[in-house]
Amino acid sequence: MSANLTAEAATQAWDDLAERLERFLATWEAGTEPTLAEYLPAEPPAHRQRVLVELIKADLEQRSVRGRPKSLDEYLAQHPELLADGEPPCDLIYEEFHLRRAAGQPVSIQDYCRRYPRSAEALRRLAGTSGATISTQLVSPTRRLDGFVAGKRLDDFDLLVELGKGAFGSVFLARQISMQRLVALKVSADRGNEPQTLAQLDHPNIVRVFDQRRLPSERVRLLYMQFAPGGTLAEVAHQVRATPPAARSGAILIACVAAGQLKAGFPGDEDAPWRRRVAASTWPETVCRLGLQLAQALDYAHKQGILHRDVKPANILLSGEGSPKLADFNISFASQLEGATPAAYFGGSMAYMSPEQLEACNPEHSRLPDDLDGRSDLYALGVVLWELLYGQRPYADVEEVSWTATLAAMASRRRAHQPTSPGPPPDAVAARLDAVLRKVLSPDVSRRHADGAALARDLSLCTNPRAWSLVHDLGSGWRSFAAHQPLIALVPVNLPPFILAGIFNYLYNHAYILKLAEQEPAIMTVFNGISLFVNSALYPLGVVVVLAFAWPVARVLRRLARETRLPEDELRAARRRSLQIGHVVALVGLVLWLVAGLTFPTGLSLFTETFPPQQGFVHFFLAMATCGLISCVFPFLATTWLAVRVFFPALLASATPDPREQRQLAALGRQAGYYLPIAVVVPLLAVALLILSDPGNRAASIGLIAAGGVGFLGAYAMFNRIRGDLAALTIATRPVEMLGTSTDTVESF
Repeated sequence: MSANLTAEAATQAWDDLAERLERFLATWEAGTEPTLAEYLPAEPPAHRQRVLVELIKADLEQRSVRGRPKSLDEYLAQHPELLADGEPPCDLIYEEFHLRRAAGQPVSIQDYCRRYPRSAEALRRLAGTSGATISTQLVSPTRRLDGFVAGKRLDDFDLLVELGKGAFGSVFLARQISMQRLVALKVSADRGNEPQTLAQLDHPNIVRVFDQRRLPSERVRLLYMQFAPGGTLAEVAHQVRATPPAARSGAILIACVAAGQLKAGFPGDEDAPWRRRVAASTWPETVCRLGLQLAQALDYAHKQGILHRDVKPANILLSGEGSPKLADFNISFASQLEGATPAAYFGGSMAYMSPEQLEACNPEHSRLPDDLDGRSDLYALGVVLWELLYGQRPYADVEEVSWTATLAAMASRRRAHQPTSPGPPPDAVAARLDAVLRKVLSPDVSRRHADGAALARDLSLCTNPRAWSLVHDLGSGWRSFAAHQPLIALVPVNLPPFILAGIFNYLYNHAYILKLAEQEPAIMTVFNGISLFVNSALYPLGVVVVLAFAWPVARVLRRLARETRLPEDELRAARRRSLQIGHVVALVGLVLWLVAGLTFPTGLSLFTETFPPQQGFVHFFLAMATCGLISCVFPFLATTWLAVRVFFPALLASATPDPREQRQLAALGRQAGYYLPIAVVVPLLAVALLILSDPGNRAASIGLIAAGGVGFLGAYAMFNRIRGDLAALTIATRPVEMLGTSTDTVESF
């Protein structure tokens, strides 16, 4: 028996389970022994069985602490529907073992494994090797905290307003008497490492913890922290579901923050700048900015060795300025805390779990909790953002008759199916955001974003069309070919300037040699011989030098086509080299033409008698220098454009850039500006040389002027494209801590 549930239905089912357990436990505390049947729903069958299992767990606990134990076999005799192939759910078996061990009874997991062979492996995984066990109750009994209500004083705190209540405790707006300040006070059972975990974190999008107090007599902990008056993203998600897609905008966030402030007694400023900014944003843009800040927060926490493991809308608070703040690290894992293990307080909200986390929670699966890394938290954030964008989660919740069956079914669905959206994305930003979320929700961990910084970067690009296009639109067309065949791609962008320079050089010098050949016909033979040597030796050498320099870039690009990820140092070195290829092409072209400018007059002087050395050297040097400048400026601009348009973005997609690359990009923009004036001078110089050598050839002069004008316009257009692409790359390579701090955008062309 199983059922697919919408987000609303899943929440209602969970609330119904919690409410029945609360009433059941209240009856126990009132001194009356409750009957399970009174608290069971009639249907649906899967929900009824889930409630029955959790009621039995709670009943086992209550009987254990009151010295009135009841065996699991007695429950099974009364409720045989719990048996599947002769055994009850493994979490129910384990709960009895856990409570008997906690009560000091002589129990052995091996005995349970012998009694329940089908569940033996799962029981061993649940019991672990540390000697300590943890309850598998899906809803923690918070009824012990019900005595703490708004209007009362608790230790150093006046409880003002109850802001929320969850599985691990209640949160109040409170006034700390000794400090005369307002705080968010979390009242919870005295367990877990949440205070020590949060104390390590100092990030604008993570709730700041001030301190904690313990009340041993009450068996509770008071955790007081920064107060965020804008409510939670759970209210925002609820409002999104209640709003037609066409009517969704940043106003949803404004309204939810205002409602949260009103509830806490903090009326907001209606003319605040952040309200105007958010009100002018589309809903996809608003979701992008929320996600960007949360990805940065997770990236920061992960770099401190802390996994959250319960990212969901209810655990994301909103400041009075609409900024999200990650909270509730109650089941997080901090690698730096002495004695902390990934298995301790493991749980989370199944609807937001990654497939690997669902598997790690499932005792019938071989995956271990310590197999998880930060990409599991990013998956959960992806589910949150999908729910905010579309008003529904990417996968329908599943309710099976047992806990392990539910975990297995949900993990299987995530691995077998693509996320489901209610319709096509409403605009271009939403389409880009959809693509980002589908990547972070990939069932294959290696295909997700490597870390929170990479996810934050992609989210920032969603609102920057040209930056997005540079980094992500490489899958088809000429850019795809250039990324896969970079050495071949260098040929068409460099060959035309060299051919034009060569034609000008040959015609100009051939006319000069023809005049000299009137006195010494053999000089033409020598000239043609030197031309053959230069063309067959120097220019191939230049091609080899350029290709040798570009080869490491080509090698990494071709490896990226086959492999998902490469070492970051290799990618960084290839990116830096890709930005230098244009300079190398320009330098090689200039040097080769200058060498040719010396080779021609030297050879003609050595092998002819009438060649005028002084005049000839000046003639060839000016001609070759002009051709060298042509072969310097235009190939530089074309190659640099190819590098910033294709090579660098393709290498950027799999790694995070460093500040040195940011500076390199900025310097490249300035250097491209230096080449542009030369593109004006070169045609004028060529025309001057032609007029001086052949004043009567007006047609050639006009043709050269026209060609120079076209060349300059092409160079200017190329320069503008380089400048625009560099601006977009500056956004794409901005340090992670600066993402979202600027509204810079570069539009598509």
